[in-house]
Amino acid sequence: MSVEGFKERLQEVIHQLRIDDQDFAKAGGISKATLSGYFGSDRQPKQETIANWIVKYNIDANWLMLGEGDMFRGNEIVLNLSLPNITKKLMDVEKSMDKAAQLAKLEAMKAVIEGEIEAEKNQQPIGDDDRVANG
Repeated sequence: MSVEGFKERLQEVIHQLRIDDQDFAKAGGISKATLSGYFGSDRQPKQETIANWIVKYNIDANWLMLGEGDMFRGNEIVLNLSLPNITKKLMDVEKSMDKAAQLAKLEAMKAVIEGEIEAEKNQQPIGDDDRVANG
């Protein structure tokens, strides 16, 4: 495999994930020294290593190998890595909710938003035009 720009894309992925080289190397099943070797030479990772990264970080294989498409199969992974563990757990619970529970949650959110809008309307000062109209 001699794909133009591969090592630059690999470095970009690490940067976007906001992880250190050691953690990225470990996820690929290699040492940090081996990873560094990819950046400083024309050496390429084994398919197994690349597959580990693709699965672990939801990296789009076409982007990593060819530079085509989006870096990630979904943008959720970048956001998810920087969230507190409790938030990640809550997101997992939310994903497992059935449709009825999701709709109930949306209805509750709608009620909160509507309540905020009403509260904001009630806090607006009365202008001169309003005073004239109201007598």
